[in-house]
Parts: sequence; C-alpha cells; structure tokens
Amino acid sequence: MPRFAVSAWDYDEPPVPRPAHEEWIDQLTVLQVLARHGDQEAEAQARAWLARDPAARTLWDTVAGVCGNTADGR
Repeated sequence: MPRFAVSAWDYDEPPVPRPAHEEWIDQLTVLQVLARHGDQEAEAQARAWLARDPAARTLWDTVAGVCGNTADGR
C-alpha cells in the first residue's frame, strides 16, 4: 500500500496562521543568501534589520539552522 506525504498546508485551513505579509520572509531570506555569499551591502541591511526586529532574528536563525549555517554570527 503506497504512503503519501501530506503537508499541513494541503488542507483548506492551515493549522497555524500565516504571516499577513509573507513578502518580508522572502526579502529576509534573499538577504541571508546574498550575505552568506559575500554581499556586504546585503549583510549590512540584514544586520540593521535583525537588530530592530525579533521576528526577523527568529526567522534568520531558523533558516540558518535548516541550511546548516548555525555558526552564523549576524
């Protein structure tokens, strides 16, 4: 009997609310990738953002952990 992977997002109602503006997640992730690859402007923007936004810091740390970059010092 085959088994199918089911995501929580496959249902009509997600189990937890999604952010009202998901664009900031994409923007922060792009900054993280660019900074990781040596873009100094992206790194400066990320540092400023992370210093003032605890939710951004949490997301940054989560992405770093998932991607294996837990030693990220920003």
